[in-house]
Amino acid sequence: MKYWMLIVFSLTLQGLYAQGSVSDKKKQAKEYIFHDRYADALAVLTASRQAIRDDKEAQLLLAICYFQLNELDKASEILKPLASGERPELPECLLYMAKVYHSQHQFAEASNYYKLYLRQIRKDHAHRKMVIEEIRRCANGLEWQYQTSQIVVENLGRQVNTAYDEFAPIPSPNNSDKLYFSSARQGNMGGLRNRFGATDEKLGHYFSDMFGCMLNEGNWGNVEQLHYLLNSPRHEVLLDFNKDGNVLYYAKGWDYNNAEIIVDTFKRLEDRTLSSTPFQSQVNSVAGDGQLYFYNDTTLLFTSRRQGGQGGLDIYKSIFRKGRWSTPENLGPGVNTPFDETTPFLAADGRTLYFSSNDSKKSIGGLDIFKSVYNARSKTWTDPVSLGLPVNSAGDDAYFRVAKDGFTAFFSSSRRDGMGLRDIYMVYFPNYLPEMDPPPVVAVQATPAAPAQVDPPAYTQPAFSPVYSGLNSAFSDKETNTLDQIAQLLLEYPSLTLVITAYPPQGSSGGKGAYLAVQHAEKVSDFFLKKGVSSEAIYMRGMGKPASQSKSAVVEFAFKGAAELPIKGKVPVIGDYYNSVAPGLITNKDLCYKVQVASSKGEYANPQAASLPDIMTEKTPHFEFYRYTLGAFERHADAVQFKNQLLAKGFSGAFIVPFLNGVRADKNKVKQAVSLFPDLQNYLGQ
Repeated sequence: MKYWMLIVFSLTLQGLYAQGSVSDKKKQAKEYIFHDRYADALAVLTASRQAIRDDKEAQLLLAICYFQLNELDKASEILKPLASGERPELPECLLYMAKVYHSQHQFAEASNYYKLYLRQIRKDHAHRKMVIEEIRRCANGLEWQYQTSQIVVENLGRQVNTAYDEFAPIPSPNNSDKLYFSSARQGNMGGLRNRFGATDEKLGHYFSDMFGCMLNEGNWGNVEQLHYLLNSPRHEVLLDFNKDGNVLYYAKGWDYNNAEIIVDTFKRLEDRTLSSTPFQSQVNSVAGDGQLYFYNDTTLLFTSRRQGGQGGLDIYKSIFRKGRWSTPENLGPGVNTPFDETTPFLAADGRTLYFSSNDSKKSIGGLDIFKSVYNARSKTWTDPVSLGLPVNSAGDDAYFRVAKDGFTAFFSSSRRDGMGLRDIYMVYFPNYLPEMDPPPVVAVQATPAAPAQVDPPAYTQPAFSPVYSGLNSAFSDKETNTLDQIAQLLLEYPSLTLVITAYPPQGSSGGKGAYLAVQHAEKVSDFFLKKGVSSEAIYMRGMGKPASQSKSAVVEFAFKGAAELPIKGKVPVIGDYYNSVAPGLITNKDLCYKVQVASSKGEYANPQAASLPDIMTEKTPHFEFYRYTLGAFERHADAVQFKNQLLAKGFSGAFIVPFLNGVRADKNKVKQAVSLFPDLQNYLGQ
């Protein structure tokens, strides 16, 4: 809402200046308010309570200060008497009464006061259009108000947020317990400055610097400014990191809307200079392009008001080709509107876009967070869907980014229950967001000059012997040789996915057995990662039952994605050419359904689950959670029946997951496989 509230303040206060009969104290308070120094204005007004007791104009100023400082109850207490009667002396009291109710998500009451305000102002009043948009937002809020949600939103707390402005959170690309953000707060380099960058101790504001914080025992804190050669007296706003986390992109300038884009490569302190490396692209920061997001180092999303857009801020993309960034393209009317679309974030699948928009046809406040998915076949974006309450609010909600774990996200919000102008919030999703699974790597094969050869004979014996080592024992020479061969194959064919299946030793079963088994799979995975194999090429499964009488765990290997490669028929593939040490398992079919019941960073110790069939845990190297599933079915209808039984037994949140060739499949992958497995249509239609 901030994008137009400043206009309201300036117009209102210019009128107040013109009255010419206010005391020096009120003039001083108005000057502070005009420059957004609400705490200073409040101090002036509260020091003169006797003088303002019967002064309605001063009371309105006091209410505005309380509103801007998030003290809504105090603002409401002052505004209600001012707003009583058919025609209040100061119509703005109706407007701010509406704002108070809107901020408290009392949308019906807010709408009534907005309408009362419209009746008090001229038809050509500058505020009329904006107030009508707020009424639309209240109507949208009424639709969301009574919808239930299992999503939890949490303020990061006073160890991170202050009475000032915290925004643009970015999870560390390499450390799940570290978060970066920008903040214009007390103590920043340069002190208080006016909008031109000159020192101004009376009416100035702190310019933004870049910070980092850590997660410790469940709480975010240990906030530290980034190096003084990164931060300066000017605004610095962290934009993004590259894929490996060794390059930092940030904006630097005296004005948020006219800042240079800088690239930092984390040089050693002794190698640093006072000069900066500008980002070379067709992003024109001087013209207001900004809010950059880099996907996989190959796709750049940013916002701009450049000509040819849909109106307001639009989202654009640029592709890195042949050593340079391409001419930016507007994402089009499926995403962009005549309003502002800001702070884009593209999920790991490369198709799911999160962004913020203040489109009054859809938002409930100012900027709301939306989600849209790209359809590669039609080359269009789906209609954006609001994340709804409690993620969105009556304030500005933006800078949304999902963490790599797929269960949490961060964003900034100016909602009025916060601690300052904007605070940083964390979102907890009840279920894993499948869009955080990266897309499969597809190998492009050249057209053969010679006729295609006949498929090799069906595979009958394991090409790679299972590993039987314990967690604390070294691999034998034979096992090491086997693992080296697998690593070489994965490095030679990057499109392959290795499925590591582990079975616990004799005497272990249930959730404990599945967790113990997957730990053995992780030991093997670490071997491959040290050999240079990509973490995205490894998928691990831990079964809840032993595969033999062995006192050691058994780890076996199969592949996904070999069908189009010359190794087809020469390596084991789940669902095809696969002779497992545990024959007959439905989980080794090319298609099966299981029911997820938990996601945890450790063992799933539910005693009920121990007696239920086919418990399994999944893990990938880049994902810190273990996902536990029960049951295994070839037909979707059987999985639905089993899921309902689990729900009746108290497994709340249980949901069906399809697996293709041993690997969990999201809905996009399912859609691609429907022609091969018609039963998947039942899953898509559930």
